[in-house]
Amino acid sequence: MISKKLFLRYFVVGASAYLIEMLSLLAFTRLLHISPVVAVGISFWVGFIVAFVMQKFITFSNDNKQKRVVMRQIFLYSVLVIVNYLFTLFTVGLLGSRMSVFYVRTGVIAIVAAWNFFAYRLIFSNANESKVNASAG
Repeated sequence: MISKKLFLRYFVVGASAYLIEMLSLLAFTRLLHISPVVAVGISFWVGFIVAFVMQKFITFSNDNKQKRVVMRQIFLYSVLVIVNYLFTLFTVGLLGSRMSVFYVRTGVIAIVAAWNFFAYRLIFSNANESKVNASAG
C-alpha cells in the first residue's frame, strides 16, 4: 500500500526538481542560445543531481550514508537515469521540431515519473540496504 504522505513527498520533490530543471533549460535556451537537444541534455543532469539527493533524503527518508549503500543506490539510480535520459533525447529528437521543447520535456517527465516512483522505492528501500550490508560482512 502506498501511503498518501509518501506519494505527496514524491510529488513535491519531483515538482521541485522539475522546476529547477526547467529553469536551467530556460537559461540554456533563452540566455545562452544553446540548441534544444543539447540544452535538454545539460539540464537533465542538473535535474539528476537535485532529484537524487531530494528523493533519497526527503521522499524516502533514507539517511544511510554508508559508502557501499550509497554507491549501490547511485549505481541503480544511474542505470534508471540512463534509460530515462535516452528516452528523453529520443522523444525530444522525434517531437522537438514540431512542438515546444518545454511541452515535450514535460510530457516525458510525466511518463518517467510513473515508472520511477516504483523503481525509487526499490532503490532506497531499507530491505535492500540489509542485503548490501550482509554481503559486505
